[in-house]
Amino acid sequence: MEKVFLPLRDFEKDSSTETVTLILNSSGGSISDGFFLAHYLAHYSKPLDIIITGYAASMATVILASGGKNENIVRSCFPCTYGLIHDGYVALAASEAETAKDIMAFNDNIDKQIRQFFIDNTNITEEMYDSKSRHQWFLSAQEMLDLGLVDRIIGVTEE
Repeated sequence: MEKVFLPLRDFEKDSSTETVTLILNSSGGSISDGFFLAHYLAHYSKPLDIIITGYAASMATVILASGGKNENIVRSCFPCTYGLIHDGYVALAASEAETAKDIMAFNDNIDKQIRQFFIDNTNITEEMYDSKSRHQWFLSAQEMLDLGLVDRIIGVTEE
Protein backbone atom coordinates (compact mmCIF):
# COMPACT_ATOMS: atom_id res chain seq x y z
CA MET A 1 0.00 0.00 0.00
CA GLU A 2 2.68 2.48 1.01
CA LYS A 3 4.62 1.70 -2.18
CA VAL A 4 1.70 3.04 -4.21
CA PHE A 5 0.06 5.69 -2.03
CA LEU A 6 3.14 7.58 -0.79
CA PRO A 7 4.70 8.21 -4.25
CA LEU A 8 1.30 9.24 -5.67
CA ARG A 9 0.72 11.60 -2.76
CA ASP A 10 4.18 13.13 -3.18
CA PHE A 11 3.66 13.52 -6.92
CA GLU A 12 0.30 15.17 -6.32
CA LYS A 13 1.97 17.77 -4.09
CA ASP A 14 4.78 18.74 -6.47
CA SER A 15 4.56 21.11 -9.43
CA SER A 16 5.07 18.48 -12.14
CA THR A 17 2.40 18.02 -14.78
CA GLU A 18 3.77 14.72 -16.12
CA THR A 19 1.47 11.75 -16.29
CA VAL A 20 2.25 8.96 -13.86
CA THR A 21 1.68 5.36 -14.95
CA LEU A 22 0.41 2.80 -12.46
CA ILE A 23 0.77 -0.81 -13.61
CA LEU A 24 -1.94 -3.01 -12.12
CA ASN A 25 -1.73 -6.81 -12.23
CA SER A 26 -3.28 -8.15 -9.06
CA SER A 27 -5.45 -10.87 -7.62
CA GLY A 28 -6.68 -8.40 -5.01
CA GLY A 29 -5.71 -7.95 -1.42
CA SER A 30 -6.57 -6.11 1.73
CA ILE A 31 -10.05 -4.60 1.78
CA SER A 32 -9.04 -1.70 4.01
CA ASP A 33 -5.90 -0.81 2.02
CA GLY A 34 -7.56 -1.29 -1.34
CA PHE A 35 -10.70 0.65 -0.48
CA PHE A 36 -8.60 3.52 0.89
CA LEU A 37 -6.57 3.61 -2.35
CA ALA A 38 -9.74 3.46 -4.46
CA HIS A 39 -11.24 6.44 -2.64
CA TYR A 40 -7.96 8.34 -2.86
CA LEU A 41 -7.69 7.75 -6.61
CA ALA A 42 -11.32 8.73 -7.20
CA HIS A 43 -10.25 12.28 -6.30
CA TYR A 44 -6.68 12.23 -7.61
CA SER A 45 -5.84 15.64 -9.05
CA LYS A 46 -2.98 14.87 -11.46
CA PRO A 47 -2.79 12.92 -14.73
CA LEU A 48 -2.64 9.19 -14.04
CA ASP A 49 -2.63 6.26 -16.45
CA ILE A 50 -3.61 2.89 -14.98
CA ILE A 51 -2.61 -0.03 -17.18
CA ILE A 52 -3.80 -3.53 -16.37
CA THR A 53 -1.30 -5.99 -17.77
CA GLY A 54 -2.89 -9.32 -16.90
CA TYR A 55 -5.78 -9.19 -14.51
CA ALA A 56 -7.49 -7.00 -11.96
CA ALA A 57 -9.37 -9.23 -9.56
CA SER A 58 -11.26 -8.65 -6.34
CA MET A 59 -10.05 -5.46 -4.63
CA ALA A 60 -7.91 -4.61 -7.68
CA THR A 61 -11.15 -4.26 -9.66
CA VAL A 62 -12.46 -1.84 -7.04
CA ILE A 63 -9.26 0.19 -7.44
CA LEU A 64 -9.79 0.11 -11.20
CA ALA A 65 -13.33 1.46 -10.78
CA SER A 66 -11.94 4.48 -8.93
CA GLY A 67 -11.01 6.20 -12.18
CA GLY A 68 -14.49 5.98 -13.64
CA LYS A 69 -15.56 9.52 -12.81
CA ASN A 70 -12.11 11.11 -12.51
CA GLU A 71 -11.16 12.91 -15.72
CA ASN A 72 -7.49 12.85 -14.66
CA ILE A 73 -7.33 9.05 -14.88
CA VAL A 74 -7.15 6.94 -18.02
CA ARG A 75 -7.54 3.20 -17.50
CA SER A 76 -6.25 0.83 -20.17
CA CYS A 77 -5.98 -2.91 -20.57
CA PHE A 78 -4.90 -5.43 -23.17
CA PRO A 79 -7.29 -7.70 -25.11
CA CYS A 80 -6.18 -10.65 -22.93
CA THR A 81 -6.81 -8.81 -19.66
CA TYR A 82 -9.61 -9.92 -17.38
CA GLY A 83 -11.26 -8.70 -14.21
CA LEU A 84 -13.15 -10.31 -11.37
CA ILE A 85 -15.84 -8.89 -9.12
CA HIS A 86 -17.07 -10.96 -6.21
CA ASP A 87 -18.39 -10.68 -2.69
CA GLY A 88 -15.86 -10.94 0.08
CA TYR A 89 -14.97 -14.21 1.69
CA VAL A 90 -15.33 -14.68 5.41
CA ALA A 91 -13.91 -17.41 7.60
CA LEU A 92 -15.29 -17.19 11.12
CA ALA A 93 -13.48 -18.41 14.19
CA ALA A 94 -15.67 -16.91 16.88
CA SER A 95 -16.31 -18.53 20.21
CA GLU A 96 -19.69 -16.85 20.66
CA ALA A 97 -22.66 -16.56 18.33
CA GLU A 98 -22.98 -12.82 19.03
CA THR A 99 -19.38 -12.24 18.00
CA ALA A 100 -20.00 -14.12 14.76
CA LYS A 101 -23.11 -11.98 14.13
CA ASP A 102 -21.07 -8.80 14.69
CA ILE A 103 -18.43 -9.95 12.22
CA MET A 104 -21.06 -10.84 9.64
CA ALA A 105 -22.79 -7.46 10.09
CA PHE A 106 -19.47 -5.67 9.62
CA ASN A 107 -18.69 -7.63 6.46
CA ASP A 108 -22.19 -7.02 5.11
CA ASN A 109 -21.62 -3.30 5.57
CA ILE A 110 -18.31 -3.49 3.65
CA ASP A 111 -20.05 -5.41 0.83
CA LYS A 112 -22.69 -2.66 0.63
CA GLN A 113 -20.02 0.05 0.44
CA ILE A 114 -18.18 -1.77 -2.34
CA ARG A 115 -21.46 -2.34 -4.22
CA GLN A 116 -22.23 1.39 -4.03
CA PHE A 117 -18.69 2.29 -5.13
CA PHE A 118 -19.11 0.23 -8.31
CA ILE A 119 -22.54 1.73 -8.99
CA ASP A 120 -21.28 5.29 -8.42
CA ASN A 121 -18.07 4.95 -10.48
CA THR A 122 -18.92 2.64 -13.39
CA ASN A 123 -21.73 1.74 -15.78
CA ILE A 124 -22.75 -1.13 -13.50
CA THR A 125 -26.37 -0.69 -12.42
CA GLU A 126 -27.90 -1.81 -9.14
CA GLU A 127 -29.85 -4.51 -10.96
CA MET A 128 -26.78 -5.78 -12.77
CA TYR A 129 -24.67 -5.86 -9.62
CA ASP A 130 -27.40 -7.57 -7.61
CA SER A 131 -27.92 -10.22 -10.30
CA LYS A 132 -24.23 -11.17 -9.97
CA SER A 133 -24.19 -11.07 -6.18
CA ARG A 134 -22.71 -14.19 -4.58
CA HIS A 135 -21.15 -15.21 -7.90
CA GLN A 136 -17.65 -15.04 -9.32
CA TRP A 137 -18.19 -12.35 -11.98
CA PHE A 138 -15.33 -12.76 -14.45
CA LEU A 139 -15.04 -9.97 -17.02
CA SER A 140 -13.29 -9.92 -20.39
CA ALA A 141 -11.49 -6.80 -21.59
CA GLN A 142 -14.51 -5.90 -23.73
CA GLU A 143 -16.89 -6.38 -20.80
CA MET A 144 -14.67 -4.15 -18.63
CA LEU A 145 -14.81 -1.50 -21.35
CA ASP A 146 -18.59 -1.76 -21.68
CA LEU A 147 -19.07 -1.58 -17.90
CA GLY A 148 -16.84 1.49 -17.55
CA LEU A 149 -14.03 -0.25 -15.69
CA VAL A 150 -11.52 0.67 -18.41
CA ASP A 151 -11.45 3.49 -20.93
CA ARG A 152 -9.66 1.68 -23.73
CA ILE A 153 -8.30 -1.66 -24.85
CA ILE A 154 -4.73 -1.26 -26.10
CA GLY A 155 -4.48 -2.13 -29.79
CA VAL A 156 -8.27 -2.35 -30.19
CA THR A 157 -9.90 0.93 -29.13
CA GLU A 158 -6.98 3.32 -29.57
CA GLU A 159 -7.97 6.97 -29.75
